[in-house]
Amino acid sequence: MKYFRATSLILLMILFQATTSFSDHAVARQEEPVKVQLLLIIDFGDFMCFSCLESFLQFCYSLPHQFQDRYVWGVVIFDGNIGSESEDIAVKIVEKKIRGFRKANRVRFPILVDRSHIFSSLADKGTTVLILKGEAQEVERYTFPLSREQIAEIHKTIGI
Repeated sequence: MKYFRATSLILLMILFQATTSFSDHAVARQEEPVKVQLLLIIDFGDFMCFSCLESFLQFCYSLPHQFQDRYVWGVVIFDGNIGSESEDIAVKIVEKKIRGFRKANRVRFPILVDRSHIFSSLADKGTTVLILKGEAQEVERYTFPLSREQIAEIHKTIGI
């Protein structure tokens, strides 16, 4: 399990080193290195939990648009056994629901679907936000639903 988590974190760092954005709002690469980025590991099952979903949306809405466009990514994890469908059909269902969710809730940052279940271990307690502090070489983790104090801590960390 430790090997799997280490591999997940390495892949996470590679993801944030990407120079292109997958969002609908393409952003030019910054000249100065990014100090803090957020990765939201979204448990698809948490969309059925009202308090988790409400906390997630309120947190997203609290982030400035420019910050979302440049420094936030989402990865959806899901149980491959959604209903009785095959894995491929389950992935297509998740992708379609996420597209609708982003549009309906005006979520600006890209949300990728974890087809290979690489990030599942990072959200073992539910939807999680990881704060990647580049210069400090640290990672902080918070699990939804977030308290007001936790949101304030995150805002302070990311400088908003």
